[in-house]
Formats: sequence, C-alpha cells, structure tokens
Amino acid sequence: MYLKTITLRGFKSFKAKSTLVFEPGVSVVVGPNGSGKSNIADAISWVLGEQSPKSLRGASMGDVIFRNKEEEMGIAEVSLLFENKDRAIDLDFSEVKFTRRVYAEGGSDYFINSSPCRLMDIQELLADSGIGKGLYTIINQGQINEIAILKPGERKLIIDEVVGISKHKIRKEKSENKLGRVKEDMGRVDDLMGEIKRTMDPLEIEAAKAREYSEVANQLKNLELSLFITQINKLNKAWESKSKMGRQLKQQLKQSKQKLDTQTKRYNDFRSDIEQGLNRYRYWENTINRIEMQKNRLGNLKELIWSKVNIFSTLASMFDPKVIPEKKAEKDSLYQKLKDLQLLIDDYVKKVDAALSGHDQAEELHRQAKHIYLRLDELLGRFSQEQKEDEKREVKRKLNLKLKEACSTYAGKAGKLLEAINALQASSKALSSKAYPVFEEKKKDIEQEKSTIEELGEQLNQIKMENNRLENQIYKNDLDQEQIKEKTENLTRYIVDNYNLSIDYILKNYEPVEEVGPAREIIGRLKTKIKNFGNINPNASVEFERIKKRYDFLHNQREDLAVSKQKLEKLIQDMNKQISDMFIQKYEKINQRFNYYFKVLFPLGNGELILTSPNDSQEMGVDLKVDIGNNKFVPLSLLSGGEKTLVSIAFLFSIFATNLSPFYILDEADAALDDVNIDRFLSLLKKFAETQQIILITHQKKTMEIADTIYGVSMQSDGVSKIVSEKIEKANEEIN
Repeated sequence: MYLKTITLRGFKSFKAKSTLVFEPGVSVVVGPNGSGKSNIADAISWVLGEQSPKSLRGASMGDVIFRNKEEEMGIAEVSLLFENKDRAIDLDFSEVKFTRRVYAEGGSDYFINSSPCRLMDIQELLADSGIGKGLYTIINQGQINEIAILKPGERKLIIDEVVGISKHKIRKEKSENKLGRVKEDMGRVDDLMGEIKRTMDPLEIEAAKAREYSEVANQLKNLELSLFITQINKLNKAWESKSKMGRQLKQQLKQSKQKLDTQTKRYNDFRSDIEQGLNRYRYWENTINRIEMQKNRLGNLKELIWSKVNIFSTLASMFDPKVIPEKKAEKDSLYQKLKDLQLLIDDYVKKVDAALSGHDQAEELHRQAKHIYLRLDELLGRFSQEQKEDEKREVKRKLNLKLKEACSTYAGKAGKLLEAINALQASSKALSSKAYPVFEEKKKDIEQEKSTIEELGEQLNQIKMENNRLENQIYKNDLDQEQIKEKTENLTRYIVDNYNLSIDYILKNYEPVEEVGPAREIIGRLKTKIKNFGNINPNASVEFERIKKRYDFLHNQREDLAVSKQKLEKLIQDMNKQISDMFIQKYEKINQRFNYYFKVLFPLGNGELILTSPNDSQEMGVDLKVDIGNNKFVPLSLLSGGEKTLVSIAFLFSIFATNLSPFYILDEADAALDDVNIDRFLSLLKKFAETQQIILITHQKKTMEIADTIYGVSMQSDGVSKIVSEKIEKANEEIN
C-alpha cells in the first residue's frame, strides 16, 4: 500500500485542479519559501481528519478555501488515492480514494471512492494501517524541534500514539469513566428500588384479587371464544349446506322451468293442431243437437196432438145430439162442462200455438180456436138467458150438434197434423241415421285427442306443481339462510363488542369446544363467579405489574451494573497489564532501533532510551541518553540545533520502524541541518525508504539528490500555486 496521487482543487493556494502522482520510494516536492509546497502536507493532514484550523495554519476551517483579492472559490476539495492491492485498507478494491470537501457557506462532506461517508468511517478504515491524525505520519520542522525538549512523560505519549498504545489508553480511560458512571448508577438504582418497594407492596394484595378476576375472565373469554368458534363452524356448515341445497334447487327449478316451457309449447302446439278438428266436431255436435231437439219437439208435439185427438174424440162422444138432458141438474152440469171445455180449449190452443210456432197449421188452428171461443161465449150467453126448460133443451140440442161437428172437424185436422208430424219424425230419423256415424267417428277422434290434451294438461299441471314446490323450497331455504346469517351476525357482534378482537385473530388463536352443553354450563358458573367478585380495581394488576416490572428491571439493572462493574474492573486491570506489557515490548524494540539509527546519524556516538519512574504507570516517562561521539553523555539542551534535529529524527524513526506507516511526509525536516548533518540524515532516509514511501518537502539541493520523483511548486503573481514540473526522474537528472 502506498499513496498514489493527491488531487487539490480550491485548497489554500491551489486554485485550479492540481494532481501529484507519487511512486514507492522517495518523492521530493521543492519550491521557494511561500510557494505553497507546505500546503500539500496540510492537504493530506486535512483529508485524514485534521479538525483544528490552527494546525492547518488558519483561523477557521473556511481559511482552507482559495481566495485572493479578485476571486474567492466556493469550495475546497482534496482527494488521496491509495494503491491497495495488498488490502491493507479493508475494502475489496485495488485502489481506494478518500475525499474531503468543504463549502464556503459552511458544512463539509467526506467520500470513499466517490460514495458519501462519515469521517469516522475513514478513520476506522485507516486506524490499523498506521495512517491517521496523531500518528506522526506527517512531520514538520516545528514538531522535530519540540521532541528534543519534551518532558519524559510527553515523549512517552509520542511512543504511545505512534505504536498504538494511545488507543488502548483511550479505551482504558473510557472504561474508567464508564466504571465511575456504573457506580453512580448503582447508587441511583438503590434509591429508586427503595421508593418503588414502598409503593409496590400495597398494590400486591389488590393485584392478586385482580389477577384472580382476570384469570376467571380469561377462562370465560377463552371458553366463550371457543364456543363461538364451535357455533360459527356449525352455522358455517349449515350455511354451506343451505347454499349447496339452494344451488341444487335453483338448478332443478331452472331445469323444471325449461321442462315447463317445453311442455307448454308441446301442449299449445297440440291444441293448435287439433283446433280445426274441434271446430268440425263442434259443427257435427251442434247438428246432432239440433236434430235431437227437433225430434224431441216433434215427439212432444205428437204426444200433445195425440192427446188432443183423444180429447176431441171424447168431446164428440159427449156431445151426442141424441142425448137431451131433461133435468135442471143435468142442464147445470152441461153448463159447467162447457166452461171446462172452454178452459181446455184455451190451454190446448196455447200449447199448440207454442208447439207449432211458425208452422203453417198453427194460424189455422188458432183461427178456428178463436171461432170456437166466440161460439162458446155466444152459446153460454144464450144458454144463460133461456128461461124456459124447453128452450134450454133445444139450445142444448142445437149446441151439442154444433160441438159435434166442431170436435169431429178438429179431430180430423189434428189427425192430419199428426200425420205431418210423423213424416217429420221419419225425416229426422233418416237424417239422424246419416249424421250419427260421422258424428260418432268425429266424436271418437275428438275423445282420443281430448284424452291426449288432458294427459298433456295433467303433465303440465304436474310440472307447474313441481315448479311451485321448488320455488317454495327455495324461498324456505333462503329464509333459513337469512336466519343463519342473522344468528351469525348477532353472535359475531356480541363477541366483537365484548372482547374487541378480530374474527381472523380468534379463528387463528382459539380451538372449538368438544361439547357444547358442558361448555354452556361452565360459562354460566364463570359469569356467576365474576359477579361475586364485587369491586375490582382493574388497574391494580397492571399498575402492580408495571411497578414490579420496573422494580425487577431495576434489580436486573443493578445486577447487570454489578456484573459490569466487576467486568470493567477486571478489564481495566487487564488493560493496565496489556498496556504495560505492550509498552515494555515496544519500548525494548524502539530502544534497539534508536541505538541503531543514532549510530547511523552519529557513527561515533551512542544513544539509548531511559525509563523514568518505571514502577509508576501514571508517572512513567522516556528520557534520551545520548553521546554524539565525545565519549560522554550530555544533556540535550547542550546540543546544537542540527544535533537536536538528528537526535529527534533518530527517536522518531526508531518509533516508525516499530509500527510502520505506508508513507511518511517530512515537511522541511532538514531545514536546520548543515551539509554534514544532511548527509547523515539522507543516509538514514535511504535505508528507511527501502521499505517505506517517503515524501519530502524541502528546498535543500542535497535532499533532492536522493529523490526518485521530484515535483516543483511555484507561486504565481496572483497568489496561485502551480506545479512547475510534472515528474522528473532522477535518472534523467544524472544523465543531464
């Protein structure tokens, strides 16, 4: 892993986008004082999370944004691109780019491979790579000068930070702070538990009663819900059965209606087919009826006339002129007989008139009867006037003579009429003999067709009756379904109103009862038991459980706090030992490296690290014991500026060698060195650069000689830094 490129845009003196490409080995950035070359080191520090404007040589973070007298950028942005083939950064990318951006109006953004992120995300990724704020990856001249005059405790802090002990100390400090908070929390929990206990005890009695009530209520609830499921299942089955029956009945009704339509069409078609035959049958039937009526009329008339013939014959014998009454009684009897005869004739005439209405003989008979009436009236009148018995006998004789003659005449005429009626009867009989066979044949056909019609009509009636039966069954089935629906709705409404549960939830979480009768009995007993509880504080159980839960929670919290306290105490103890062991282990390696690097810088000298207060972890420090070649150890304060710089470099590089970073940036670290000391410094850099990437910001020519890559930075008249030369290979310089 190494730093591959740095790209600046709008950062401090770099207005336009500027990119520096680095290679493994030694890269040198050169330029005169004030050219802006140190801004490159500031840019790297800024991306890695530096939050102090003072460390970036500014008054506020907005000072990192480019501005001059004529122009001010609205944004500053720096990107660091790392080669990551060895996956030193725990991301599955061969190159990883970190970007920081700040805006003139305020606010800043961080990016990893152009994806937004937090500064914490960047710091966590770089924490184990040896790169980051506070790890002395970027060293300037002021920091090097300070190391030589640091106190032992401050110098030890540098070792802690660079080799990674500081983060363990921070963890330890956090654990100690947490332990203090745990102890405080335990005290507060004890106080709260005491207060809660005093409130909790009175509620326990009421809560017990409320729990018992709740148990009974839950039993009732569970049983009622289970019974509800049983009833609903039963109603659902009944509904399904009725639905199935309804569908079957409607299908049957549909088929029956189709059958009715077919049968009705068949019936109507057959009636239409036989209508003409019926008309012919009715014609013959009317004809036969008329013949029969005529025959009956003629028969009645014949009987009437026959009776009248007998009457006239009897009258003719009664009025024999030879018989002359001699006594008055006989004379009265005759008078009475004349009166009766008048009535008989009157009745006869009416009947004949009715029987022979429209007959050519009827008028003649009527005329003659009228004539007889007149004669009878005349005779009766004259008969009543006769005073003398002789005159009466003579009148009687003459009258008898006339009534003989009239009765004989009428008897003859009635006989002729009887002969005519007999002829008519013979004609009717002949007509009947011809008409009856045809009528009987038609009648037989019609009776057969009537039988078929009656059979079809009966079948039609049967189908209609079946339709009515099916419609009645469908109506009754629909009524049963409505009743089932009403029962279901009432039962469901009762359950939902009383328990405020959805039907789906009830069906998923409850089982039906096995026997309905015993379940109803138990429900009745439970309801009675609930009534006998009296007043219940419904909130007592909830309140008690809430307080008890709070009490148990606090108790558990206290137990957890006690466990945490023990763990933290053990952790702090272990961390102290770990920090101590780690420091001693690192210290020994650093001491060895310090001795080695010191001899590189001072070939005739000797240097070592000395622990101060080694038995007190809080007061422990690191002092430097150096002999620069005078065969004596001297205080650092007596050394020259260049010598102090070399001692500080030896100290820093001994720490770097113990916990390597992928790259190091030295900003004017050689500023205080003369030519001799620079040579020693460069010899150290060469050895160190064999495994690590070094970026030097300098204006020393000798330092430039060891560079693998050189970049020049110049300052323009408008205050803009510019990369003067892109990439100058050392080999090209030697050739020139």
